[in-house]
Amino acid sequence: MIDIVPLLKIAPIAAIAMMAPGPDFFLVTSLALSRGRMAGILAAVGIAAGVVIWSSLGVFGISTILEKMHWLVSAVRIAGGVYLIYLGAQLWKASFADKNLPPQTLPNKKRNPFVIGFITNMTNPKAMAFFTSIFALTLTPNTSVTTQGAIVAMVSIMPVFWFGFVALVLSLPAMRKAYIRVSAWIDRIAGTFLAFFGLRLLWSGRNS
Repeated sequence: MIDIVPLLKIAPIAAIAMMAPGPDFFLVTSLALSRGRMAGILAAVGIAAGVVIWSSLGVFGISTILEKMHWLVSAVRIAGGVYLIYLGAQLWKASFADKNLPPQTLPNKKRNPFVIGFITNMTNPKAMAFFTSIFALTLTPNTSVTTQGAIVAMVSIMPVFWFGFVALVLSLPAMRKAYIRVSAWIDRIAGTFLAFFGLRLLWSGRNS
């Protein structure tokens, strides 16, 4: 039987953490504006796939493992930092491209949005910190496997709805026309934020 109390405790915290601007949000925003609705939705599904892994690990005690394997935390942070800086640099590079060119000539057109979303979430420090801490505070040894599975399902579905909504809104024709006018600065701002998150990850990995 599913215990609804842990779900009610985790749901609002997960929603706030997910909706706060971070690497996942800026990635979906950039893809939806530059490559359209489906790219943003695929990235959202990729993010959700990452959440499935992080939440499953969190439910089954990854925090205990990470506490004993500090080198693993550092490795994840450093790898994630490098990847986010790379994404930021790619967005800056794309900002200098001619947005009036046919879509197939735009940078990164062949990159799979699902894979980008998945990797971005897996290297997202917010996801790692959230799922290794909040579950430890809300779950007990008596929490049933059914309840744990319901929690994983809940937090995994939430990003599909939220980031899917973001992708749908930002892919509207009016939004895309507005994007063409200011796309270079949107790409540069998003790229700067991603690179900033990457540098923070590198710094924390270096000092952990």
